[in-house]
Amino acid sequence: MIRVDKKFCVQVGVTGFIILHLLILVPCLVASSLNSSESYNWPLKPFSEQHWINGTFCENRPNNNMLRHHFHNGIDIHLPQNGEVYSVIDGMVTAIDPYKNGGYIRIGRFAYVHVVPNPSLQVGDMVKAYETIIGVTDSHNHLHFVEGYPGDEVNPLREDGGLRPFEDKFAPIVKYVHFYIHGTATRFPTNRVSGYVDIAACASDRTDDGPMGDNNGIYRLGYQIFAQDGTTPVSEPIVPFTFNRKPDDSYIKNVYALGSDLSTYVYLPSNRIDQRDYWDTTQLQPGRYVVGVFAEDTGFGSDTLKIPVTVVTPDSIPPLPPRWKALIIDDRGNLILSWETTSSAQGQADWLIYPDWTDGQNDSSDVAGFRLYYSYDGQNWYLQQNEQILADTVRQIRLTGFNLQQPIFFRLTAVDNAAICNESEPSEIYGVRKSSSVKRVLIVDTVDQITNENSVTSRNHVLQYQQLLMQLGDYGFEVCTQQAIRDGMVNIEQYDCLLYFFHHDSSSQEILSVQEQKALQEYLQQGG
Repeated sequence: MIRVDKKFCVQVGVTGFIILHLLILVPCLVASSLNSSESYNWPLKPFSEQHWINGTFCENRPNNNMLRHHFHNGIDIHLPQNGEVYSVIDGMVTAIDPYKNGGYIRIGRFAYVHVVPNPSLQVGDMVKAYETIIGVTDSHNHLHFVEGYPGDEVNPLREDGGLRPFEDKFAPIVKYVHFYIHGTATRFPTNRVSGYVDIAACASDRTDDGPMGDNNGIYRLGYQIFAQDGTTPVSEPIVPFTFNRKPDDSYIKNVYALGSDLSTYVYLPSNRIDQRDYWDTTQLQPGRYVVGVFAEDTGFGSDTLKIPVTVVTPDSIPPLPPRWKALIIDDRGNLILSWETTSSAQGQADWLIYPDWTDGQNDSSDVAGFRLYYSYDGQNWYLQQNEQILADTVRQIRLTGFNLQQPIFFRLTAVDNAAICNESEPSEIYGVRKSSSVKRVLIVDTVDQITNENSVTSRNHVLQYQQLLMQLGDYGFEVCTQQAIRDGMVNIEQYDCLLYFFHHDSSSQEILSVQEQKALQEYLQQGG
């Protein structure tokens, strides 16, 4: 028996009856086979016309603070509040709940959610497709339409069946592609990649001109690797996601990356739906390639975003730290910072002694530049300039804007050009201060910064001397190495006091050349 409240009755004309009669002859069991081409009309008037789509199948859905919680198990059809909803099949009402999710009603394999059920219907009642009004939409202003039972939902907008008519005239868009170290949130910053790589792609589809039809989820997504020319394939297309059937919600983070939410869809095409996977760049020769991420909709619209990448050998070994040459104040009150990559202990040239031990080999070409940090207390450090400014060829800079009446300290690190750059240990800490009197002290650092006995970080002897000078009185101090004096960069006659210090097992006769000893004698004779 069919129970239909007069309020929910609908009159069907002759033409409409013929269309409905044809649909009823073929029961809608399309969800039982994804290969079926059987289709059905829309569950709202006009039945044989396409309606706006507010949300597509298997979009990411949050739950409270969990931004990646479950897959959207149906589609959202735009229908303002109190819009009439009809069954798409002849069948029995198997469930009604006027409260859950704003109300829902199930008829056979189809569930209609965000619907205030027709109060005259009860479980067990039979309804007629496209005749019985089974309910009206609530304040969600859309019908959440589900095909399939819980755990066995299928896409009502699939390629070979489901809702008809349906035409998607707009192609999807792949908005961006990022690359991450596999299993982490660490992004490769310059598209230089190595090892196991996670690919993250933000994409969306415009299905129609409706108020919410311009930001829907993707039907199919994958990627392919090309040679540097961007057209010669290096791999077959890899298509991990085609959303015909809803996956288990436990796989949501295999499909959607961090950054996904209710309206942002960041996919992980390097995964599979049921398994975390990766793009294995170790299978490629180092060099330049192109990664193409493609998205498709059920209307066969597609978009591909191709990103040039450079595959490099994995490298987790940082370079050696740079070595200070001088930190002084020039005649105009500017800071002059100079450094080198020479090891005075080994006496080797700059280009020979700056290794980045990649696979145990010295590789000076792997160094990208330097990072300069400053501090007012020698403990809390702030980045002043990075390798974007201090490239590997830079050895000296001039800084302004610091209040030199208070002490300020600096240290340097080196970074390489690995896919995720490695940063060296910090250099020795050098400090500078301009005295309000004429007490100007030059500390001459003769200790090798890199020895087999002591690490750089354990020998901040210059900092210790400068802190002692601050305790003793109003001393201004600067610091340089012997090499800076030998090169003529620093004139010792400009200073009131020279403070040399040596390695514990060295002597002044061993460290100071004859020329330096003579220059010191003249300095002392002139009252220094």
